[in-house]
Amino acid sequence: AKLEVETDSFGSRIRIKGVKTGYYICMNKRGKLIGKRKGRGKDCIFTEIVLENNYTALQNAKYEGWYMAFTRKGRPRKASKTRQHQREAHFMKRLPRGHL
Repeated sequence: AKLEVETDSFGSRIRIKGVKTGYYICMNKRGKLIGKRKGRGKDCIFTEIVLENNYTALQNAKYEGWYMAFTRKGRPRKASKTRQHQREAHFMKRLPRGHL
């Protein structure tokens, strides 16, 4: 699926939208990833956190401490069972400053 990342405000707050469907990735109160047509609520906003190992984790803005995570098979994990240090919650690796 092709995903479009939109910035919510200044800083590292983002919304993720599916290009083909127009739905935003959101999180419900049970920690499940769901799709919503309108992505204006805090449950659809994620904060990018750059970790010590230069990977990015996406923490939900409404539910502090809950991260977007996927299993090795590509299935979404329940956010209430995720932690920042878990490999399933690590996304794009960023090179440290000064590296090409």
